[in-house]
Amino acid sequence: MEFVNTSGSVIFTSGDVMNPIVLEAISDSQPEFNEFFTLMLVNITGGYPGVDAQLAPANLSVLVMIPFNDDPFGVIMVAEENMDQVVAEDVMSDDDMSNMVSINILRLQGVYGEVRVAWEILSGDFPNGLPPMMDLILLASFPQSVVVQPYARAHYAGTDALLFSGLRGAFGTIDVQLLDKPHNLDNVTISAWLMPQHNTDGFVFSKGDGNGTLYYGVKVHVDESRVSVMLFYMSVGLNQSQVARASMNKPMGENEWIQIIIIVDDGTIQFFLNGNPMPDGPKSLEGEAIIDRIAPVHIGSNPVGEERYQGLMQDLRLYSSPLTYPMIAELYNQQSRHDLQVVSGYLNYGHSESENTIVVEVRDDQEVEGEELFYLQLISVSGGARLPVPRPPAILRVQKSDNANGRFGFSDDCMPKVLNLLVLDDNIPEFDEYFHVVLVSALSGDGQLGSTPTSGASIDSQRAVNVITIKSNDNPYGLMQFQTSPLPIGMILPALQDAHITVTEEDGVAVLMVARAQGLTGEVMVEYRSIPFTARSPADYKVL
Repeated sequence: MEFVNTSGSVIFTSGDVMNPIVLEAISDSQPEFNEFFTLMLVNITGGYPGVDAQLAPANLSVLVMIPFNDDPFGVIMVAEENMDQVVAEDVMSDDDMSNMVSINILRLQGVYGEVRVAWEILSGDFPNGLPPMMDLILLASFPQSVVVQPYARAHYAGTDALLFSGLRGAFGTIDVQLLDKPHNLDNVTISAWLMPQHNTDGFVFSKGDGNGTLYYGVKVHVDESRVSVMLFYMSVGLNQSQVARASMNKPMGENEWIQIIIIVDDGTIQFFLNGNPMPDGPKSLEGEAIIDRIAPVHIGSNPVGEERYQGLMQDLRLYSSPLTYPMIAELYNQQSRHDLQVVSGYLNYGHSESENTIVVEVRDDQEVEGEELFYLQLISVSGGARLPVPRPPAILRVQKSDNANGRFGFSDDCMPKVLNLLVLDDNIPEFDEYFHVVLVSALSGDGQLGSTPTSGASIDSQRAVNVITIKSNDNPYGLMQFQTSPLPIGMILPALQDAHITVTEEDGVAVLMVARAQGLTGEVMVEYRSIPFTARSPADYKVL
């Protein structure tokens, strides 16, 4: 059943010339292709007063079509459980696979036909990704004379790099059925990576008809010292071909990739080479907007297959809006390539295949890094499938690495109190004493441990122990002093003031007690002598 009502009647009263038959299709959420039905007038009654009404001898049926619906080729999206993934940079061993993560990409609704989807990973500066775009290489068909070069890919990308020989027929085409509905272009961005051969003078791509009408296209001319980029277009209001051009002195080495970007933004055209504006500033767009019509797109030639490009080409993209300077820098620098092995690529789905996997591997760069965020986004699709709107990216959280919060250890031997250790003064005679200060653990303030013990804050095992020496103290061999007070019980403490005794001449002999205060270790000999002051020896006293 495809319709709510499959039969019924229409009543005509006096004066009625026309009445509608309303057909209501049933929304069943089942993927279906174009379906055709015949609506027929089969009977008629009435006509009072007078003779009965009659059916016409012809035109009693009409063909009704329900166009394909509910995405028979599929809707491609990231699996919900893979929208926020954690992956390590540091691993414990060669067998540890925690530096790799698999992200499931689902093909929902229909699974008819073969489908291909492009993806890319952006840095943490772009949580919403880049503007929607078409990957023209993904959508195009190429003859055998245009060769895929997997080992010549640029900038850590997994997308196709194609070699254009410049020979007759060596170009690709995009059928008009695969393109978006045409609309005049007043805000758009064209981006491409190229490795042109020397003396190349050809179209990167063009849109036009077989009669040679060129609606718009990009052409490059490259020699040993200069790069020229041209935007050809027909404009609304002028309805004739225009060309905007930018050139820049640049010596071209062998096997050197360059990136060109052309931005059309509200009446201005600006050219970029390798992330930087080309000289002479923005150009004016002649006319109101660039004319876009239903027509094929040629990759590597003009609309009639001439003026062919020679060299490698990769990531030819048409964005639906102008890119900002930070977006241009992101595309050129590919920040995520410093941390990830591959930052873009394709997934292929065969007929009836509903699931595929992107494997992301983190690059171990031996650089101190905290947790980093990256965003994986599905960017373009071919084969009749579509991407959801909105198309939220998957978050990749690369854990901190390489002792991001520091590696702690002693730099050298140290003495007490360098580390603010409090040594107790107990007045007990002691020789050198030793103890170890051991660093046992380190925890960063964010509380994140990292993927290995040495990813965040860690202890340097070679410098985790330091020997502390408390030098000999409190006179273990004794402190020799005069003792004028009675001997105490236990250890004699150091005197706090000079000894002083008073004797008379009638006493005859003055006895001075010498005490060994504090330590009593070993045999000690003490020398003594008198020093005259107001009394002199031997006139006033004699030392025995």
